[in-house]
Amino acid sequence: MKIFRYILLSAAFVAISCGDDDYSVEYIDTEVKTSVTGTISPSRTKIAPTTQLEFTVTLDQTFTYDAEITVAITETCNSLSLLATGSSAVATLTAGSDTATGVITVPDLSNENTVGGWVGLSNCTALTVTGIALYEVLADVGTTYPDDPYVIENISTPLNLTDLQGSWMEAQEDAGSLQICLDWEGPYSSNDIDLYVYDAALTAAYESSESGSRWEGDWFNNSGNEAHPDGDYVVYVSPYTMATASTNAALHFTHPDGTVDYIEFAITGNMFAADITLSTDADGVKSYVVTPR
Repeated sequence: MKIFRYILLSAAFVAISCGDDDYSVEYIDTEVKTSVTGTISPSRTKIAPTTQLEFTVTLDQTFTYDAEITVAITETCNSLSLLATGSSAVATLTAGSDTATGVITVPDLSNENTVGGWVGLSNCTALTVTGIALYEVLADVGTTYPDDPYVIENISTPLNLTDLQGSWMEAQEDAGSLQICLDWEGPYSSNDIDLYVYDAALTAAYESSESGSRWEGDWFNNSGNEAHPDGDYVVYVSPYTMATASTNAALHFTHPDGTVDYIEFAITGNMFAADITLSTDADGVKSYVVTPR
């Protein structure tokens, strides 16, 4: 009899356990979704690992409430495994507006290899809007709750992944300097370009870079060893040798906070490429305004 009662108790326990397992079923979102379309525009399409990239998202509609828009830099050539990590950022879309702006950091590479010189690697990375969530304010309790009745409909643009020049492309917040990096199209055995920064009156050279190899650059106004006066300066490029009459080039200016000004142009000889205005506020903080020529 003891054995019989034990068997009945076990069976009852199994039956109850199997019939009360609804909580383990995966959650299914049955809410009806509305597609959202629009565009995303990066401040530049050539990106170097670990640098900052500004972006603007413009949607084809507005909302009654503020919304959070999630943006990511994604790898589209997955077989290459270029990026070491993912990278995402959130931009706030104000109620009634169709435009949001933000800043995202480009992921580092998964290895120390370069990605293709001046040309870089095209169509293997993209800037993509990955999500949107509205915030509805409930007046009766004064609390903000996220809501997600919308889905993003293919808002993406391709990027061109290029090499990082660590000395002149990375922000130097402590030094307070403007990092200047000049890159250009090879072959570098034939195309040798030099870089200079003069005052606007062309009476003094404040920076110069003449390495004889790919990339020229400098820390403009490095607080560690120089203190340039406030005012206007010009960036001047000069071919030492050049195989053709015109060479594609780019200037990459990195501000102390990581913001990047990127200027593409063609070198056709000795030329002024950009202007820099240096100013100092009441707290001694330096700031720079870069203008292409």
